[in-house]
Amino acid sequence: MASLTWANRILFGVVLLLQLFFLVNGAALFPAYWQAQHWDVWMPTYFAITIAAVGGSAFLGSGKGYGAIPFGDPFGIFPFVEVGFIGFFFVSFGLFQVPALHVPLAIPVGDATPTALMNFAVISFGEELVFRWFLIGLLFKLLKWGAAPVSAAAWAIFHFAAYGDQPFTILFIFAIGVGLGALYLWTKDTFGVGATWGFHFGWNIGTVGLLAIAFH
Repeated sequence: MASLTWANRILFGVVLLLQLFFLVNGAALFPAYWQAQHWDVWMPTYFAITIAAVGGSAFLGSGKGYGAIPFGDPFGIFPFVEVGFIGFFFVSFGLFQVPALHVPLAIPVGDATPTALMNFAVISFGEELVFRWFLIGLLFKLLKWGAAPVSAAAWAIFHFAAYGDQPFTILFIFAIGVGLGALYLWTKDTFGVGATWGFHFGWNIGTVGLLAIAFH
């Protein structure tokens, strides 16, 4: 964490506090959303992988244990610019997706705000930290660009719990994961995880049709 700027430290702290808020208060404040999405199980998991990604990188990148691994800055320069722009673009795209690629998530009407916050600070953030920033950072010296499909495979396996009975969806998740891995490797020196975070966030809220829910 020593290499992070003060702005990035604040950003990480804000996101982590938001995750902690959902972990402690989510079930009571958004009961319909929590029950529909089974967040009683998933929220602790996402909180743990977020902590593990940053903690693991701090350990592995410190010269202890397995030696120093150059994970770099997970947030990049002006990450909110990337997240906001790319997210907005893919919301527009997601609302007009090909129906065959649409994954119905049954978000209860009226829960647009927690859906957006969960996708921004929990789902897309936690998954990009673990499967792109941490895993690709761990494997890049050994595999170079081959780290992208390996991280995509791990990401697809992670989704088996939710979509294991939908092989086309798992295959599609793997394909998107390869693209996210390539995008991360292409942009990591400038934007850190910002570009893939924005892509992932925008895709998710487009997929669930957040704008349609918000203005129902």
